[in-house]
Amino acid sequence: MQIETDYICTITGFKKKEDEKVKYSTGELLQAGLLTFNSGRVFFQENNQTLKSYAKAIVDLNADTLSLLNAGITSLNNLVNSEAQEIVTNLTINNCDVLPNSEFAKLINFVNLTTLVCRNTPRDKADWRTIIQALNLINIDLLLSGLTQETADLICIELDNRGNVNGSLELSKNNGVSNASQAARNNLIAKGWTILTD
Repeated sequence: MQIETDYICTITGFKKKEDEKVKYSTGELLQAGLLTFNSGRVFFQENNQTLKSYAKAIVDLNADTLSLLNAGITSLNNLVNSEAQEIVTNLTINNCDVLPNSEFAKLINFVNLTTLVCRNTPRDKADWRTIIQALNLINIDLLLSGLTQETADLICIELDNRGNVNGSLELSKNNGVSNASQAARNNLIAKGWTILTD
């Protein structure tokens, strides 16, 4: 069976109707190899309630990668109030237009997060200083995130202050960077960072 929307989700197996259990969580389906998304185990979030069930699936499957790809997400509470906050190391938040910037402060609860991708949604007002100071980020992708030069400069400076090495920073398709962060960018490059800007 194939369900077609903007994304394609394929279910490759079912339990028999007479089996004792007829409803299965996403986590169980994934664990059993019955549910795949775009040929990989990517979680497609419809709304805050499904986010709660996926948080459990992350724990059940010990999955370290989570992708939020839908505008129905307005809060990260169901993630940060679960054990998932200690498991997720790679987080993608794309096209989540109605997720407030204030929710990004909750990212500091993902204590093992090293990769953060936030594309195609304005994130200039997120508290990047706090996020960078609190987390051990080494891969940050903020393509098309509506960042001002001031915010892009701040991100570079805070990453330099954090001291991590061999990272990558994507700042393309924003409003560029200014001379204010030139020294920080030079320092990051010397530490093995790759930085992409306009």
